[in-house]
Amino acid sequence: MNVIDTEAAEKGREYARTYYRSHREHCRDKDKKWWAENRTEYNEVRRERGLEYRRGVKLDLLKHYSSGTMECAICGFSDIKALSIDHMNGGGAAHRREVGQGINFYRWLRKHGYPEGYQVLCMNCQWVKRYDRNGYRYLGVGEGSTTTQGN
Repeated sequence: MNVIDTEAAEKGREYARTYYRSHREHCRDKDKKWWAENRTEYNEVRRERGLEYRRGVKLDLLKHYSSGTMECAICGFSDIKALSIDHMNGGGAAHRREVGQGINFYRWLRKHGYPEGYQVLCMNCQWVKRYDRNGYRYLGVGEGSTTTQGN
């Protein structure tokens, strides 16, 4: 934006502020009417845009951390509904408590320049990795056992 555009934009903003101050009730009534007529459609459009944005961020991360293959690093599963970003060295729960989960975690990864130490895994491999690391002490299932407690 050049200086002339900046000055014109500022004049426009000042005019809008002055107009609003002198016609406050009219502006509020007009806004209420618009919201009454358009709230549902507006919220639907915002919801769709939000979904598109979140899908785009997730796809961007999956492409980056899978080197473009968009599949699980262990088994090769490629349905993106079941793919997620894994903390390779553990510590994911503590990290998510710190930065947030879902889209907040994904935005954190992008903001920090796609740091190393993450990979793409399907949810099944995530659970197998978790089991191999921690076992299922709380379920009472022993290592290598295929039965559940009480069988």
